[in-house]
Amino acid sequence: MGRIALVLSLFLASAAAGRANVSPGLPERKSFQFGEFTIEAAAGDEPYVEALAVRLPDLRMPPPAPLPALKLSLADLAQRRDEVLGRVAAWLGLPKPTAVMASTFDARLKESKAITLVPPTEMPRHYAIWRRSDLVARLAAGESVPGFHLDASGGPVFEFGSSRSDLPSDRGVAQLDLSAGFTAAWRGMVWPVKIDAVTGSAANEDIEAALGLLQELAATWPRDAMAGSMRAIVLDVIRETADSGVTWGFLTSKDRRWFCEGVAGFVAYKVLESEVGADEARGYFDLRNELRAHQDLAPRVDLAGWPPAEDAERSGIPAELDAANRAYAIKVVTDLCARRGDDFLPKLFREIGRTKREKATMATVYHACRKLAGEDLRAALRFGGADH
Repeated sequence: MGRIALVLSLFLASAAAGRANVSPGLPERKSFQFGEFTIEAAAGDEPYVEALAVRLPDLRMPPPAPLPALKLSLADLAQRRDEVLGRVAAWLGLPKPTAVMASTFDARLKESKAITLVPPTEMPRHYAIWRRSDLVARLAAGESVPGFHLDASGGPVFEFGSSRSDLPSDRGVAQLDLSAGFTAAWRGMVWPVKIDAVTGSAANEDIEAALGLLQELAATWPRDAMAGSMRAIVLDVIRETADSGVTWGFLTSKDRRWFCEGVAGFVAYKVLESEVGADEARGYFDLRNELRAHQDLAPRVDLAGWPPAEDAERSGIPAELDAANRAYAIKVVTDLCARRGDDFLPKLFREIGRTKREKATMATVYHACRKLAGEDLRAALRFGGADH
């Protein structure tokens, strides 16, 4: 649902550069081990490696920055329970929320409140030293540098985070140990170290400057990541409520997955938008970021063949592909409402509701859409050149 990411538009680096397509003329990347610390750098930058290795044992995590107050928190959801439930019901063309929707909301909210988020207490063990010119040249040549891409201006942007697959709808938030997940992600992170900020500076001076920046980020990243997770959890409560409304009110067939996920994600975002405004809502879920994060998987997205959540474990679909399916499902519903207007979705559900839930399938949905809008919704299930 939402992507939790630290985006650094800086001249920094992350994981080891891809070695399958090393660009000609660029220096070889090497890995050095110093006890529990691993440092990667280009050949010729060994003085920087040594300067960094000397400092690493003394690095300590700074006190974490305090969590920011969310515009819509779990406490706010509890306080606005009836209002939020009413908004979800209205999007589904219902005069009021069903008993299942209300019980789902209450259960998810209770589970979510039980989650504790504890920031990591130790600095990462993996580091990569980069010169900006080297990094940009590799990216421009098409070399794979995990976590990095070039922005519109040609500068390197690093994203460290995780996708909505961290909160899979079929598992439920109560089964997640988010604190352990944070610690594992943090310890596995390859810290970026920039060394060419000042021309002519000594290796130890460059390393000291880089470590100063890293200490600042070490204080703020846990805060930002945990705040992002709390936003994702809030979104998850609303999304699950909407999903239960679709599944238990309209559609239980095995081919329902993409439509249920798409509607639930879209409705959850629109409810958030109505509560906190569009700019703030994108902090909880940004569809553009989700689609960009999964664009390489677009040719493999198969919404029509996506098995229902209850069959997810047996299907063997990788978590990242599952997350890509979810993002593109939300895109289909978002695009449909953009073309037809926000009032189209409630109309569509009222038309779907003419068929008993036990007999309704995606054919019912496609027929309803064709009747109301004159378009075949199946034509929208095409991504990355694939026609599913």
